[in-house]
Amino acid sequence: MQPAWAGDTARALLEEFRDHGFSSPRVALQRLRATPAPAADAPLDLRWRYQAAVAWHALRLREDTLAAAALAELGRMAAQERCEPCRVELLLRREQAAELANDTAQLRQLLQQIAAMPLSADPQLAFEQLSAQASGNDVLGEYDAAIAAAVRASELAVRERRPADQATMFNLLVRSNAGRRDLQRAVALAGEGYALARQIGFTYMMVMLRANEAYARATLKEGEPRRAPLHEILRLARSTTGLEHVELNTLINLAAFHNDVHEYDKAVHWAEQAQALALKRHDEDSRAFAIVNRGVALVHLGQADAGVAMVREGVAITEKLGLKLEVADLQAQLVDALEAAGRPREALVALRRQVALSQELTRTQRDKDVLSLQERFSAERKTREIERLQLENARRAAELAATTSQQRLWAATAVALTLGALMLAQWLGRARQRARALEVDNAKLSEQSSHDPLTGAYNRRYCDQLMLRHTQRLQARGAMDAQAGVGLMLVDVDFFKGVNDTHGHAAGDQVLVEVARRLQGLLREQDAVVRWGGEEFVLVLPATPREALPVVAERVLGAIATEPVFLAGGQPLGVQVSGGCVAWPMFAGQPWEDALHLADLALYQSKAGGRNRATCLMAVAERAQLERVRSDLAAARDAGEVVLQTVAGPAALPQHPATLAAA
Repeated sequence: MQPAWAGDTARALLEEFRDHGFSSPRVALQRLRATPAPAADAPLDLRWRYQAAVAWHALRLREDTLAAAALAELGRMAAQERCEPCRVELLLRREQAAELANDTAQLRQLLQQIAAMPLSADPQLAFEQLSAQASGNDVLGEYDAAIAAAVRASELAVRERRPADQATMFNLLVRSNAGRRDLQRAVALAGEGYALARQIGFTYMMVMLRANEAYARATLKEGEPRRAPLHEILRLARSTTGLEHVELNTLINLAAFHNDVHEYDKAVHWAEQAQALALKRHDEDSRAFAIVNRGVALVHLGQADAGVAMVREGVAITEKLGLKLEVADLQAQLVDALEAAGRPREALVALRRQVALSQELTRTQRDKDVLSLQERFSAERKTREIERLQLENARRAAELAATTSQQRLWAATAVALTLGALMLAQWLGRARQRARALEVDNAKLSEQSSHDPLTGAYNRRYCDQLMLRHTQRLQARGAMDAQAGVGLMLVDVDFFKGVNDTHGHAAGDQVLVEVARRLQGLLREQDAVVRWGGEEFVLVLPATPREALPVVAERVLGAIATEPVFLAGGQPLGVQVSGGCVAWPMFAGQPWEDALHLADLALYQSKAGGRNRATCLMAVAERAQLERVRSDLAAARDAGEVVLQTVAGPAALPQHPATLAAA
């Protein structure tokens, strides 16, 4: 007997997905495969939308052969029929694959390309572009950027009356708000999104929203409010084809929940069901967690020997699988079980092993954090104390990752819902990443009046206000020490006119946006990037002594020059900058404008010396003729009145017209 949907047509099915979503990715792909693909003479618009939908669901389900076939057809239409939406879809599907593989380097590169593309006039494509940016940034732990893109995508979905897309963005907003620890907001958004998903019959999104709500509530350490979402998830999973993995993880989480609230009989009930289903699905990792939850409950029910044996069995399973994080998680459960069973000596032995495992994980994690800091945030650590604090935060996050099992269980539900792309990747990523939100200075002007609309950097008006505050602070202190001053670096994009002339002004704008983004990624909380005009930026660096300026300059030059900017269409473009640096005040009573003028003269020296370098004004002699210093730094240097230090940038990237493959 054929299913009720066997008579679907491609257009009707795609419209149904748009208006009502789907029950599960597995069922959605089955329906797409059972629906005759649009014939070669069908409208191009219908053909690319159908293949894009097949590719999306096949990638999510790791159906590689189906995904490759759909992507190949999109590539053919792009090449032979000049299908521009097909090219966009190919790029978006590459981004999706990078998310699923948790390939952060590839993901960053692809997100950069997507951000460089103009927003499509087609509502579906425009939504997918914004959705990809939101989801990708969320996976990278860049939650503010994810929320900004998700809000834009949600507004588009409302305007175009695409309720399924709107429900999808509710879920992404829940994830990102939970990631940045705005947990109450995440819970509220989950409720609102669930109501919409339920109204349109979007079962899969109902499950996802409930799971992410449960995760947020668990993080809030709520007890009873977690019960209802879990049972709702279980009900939906059991009544929906293709959500068996969700059912398994929910059973595990129910067992853990009942252990938390000391309802041990119920914990055993759910853990036994989880064990049976894990065996049926040949899922040994999940079976280990089910066994441990059952063992913990039995210990508290007075069956200490049987309970401890089960917990040891769960640890052994994860050891055999080579799952180091899971071993550490379950070893912590073993410590608790032995303590509850009244076996202090065994508990101490288990604790020592847990500490060793945690230290090993912490060292591994800290090494990764150090590497990440060196690659992405090196210039923002302009003092050793700031570096120490950052690494300390990374260490604590790694220890949390190595010892906290409950959050992993909640995250496992959400990762099952998205088949590996959502909460687990985020949760593991959170242990490796710092909070990126900058504290808002009370003295800032409003966002509109203080920021450059193109790059998002501060504008000159804000810089004037900021430097006025620094001037007042210095006057109040009456100090000339290094910690009282402000480092100023003027940065100019080399050969920028050539970018505009060769690639167009849109490409030039993209270069400016990317340069600003990279500069902002280097900063401490108290620093500022200011777009000074055209292709010039000013870095305002409080408490940066002149001795640190060459280090800052080296990192700025490296941040810009070591990675290309990817233009729309994927073309890589090598970009370099030149800079001039001073520490203000260089002498008593010096206005900041005069210091910035000296930075401009130092920048001129960098340009004259061949570009891709920075010139730092390190000292001004007491006997110096300030008029000469202010007019000609080279002459002042030759007269022994100033000390200049040149910092060379990295070797130029090869310039070539190659475009990255889109498939």
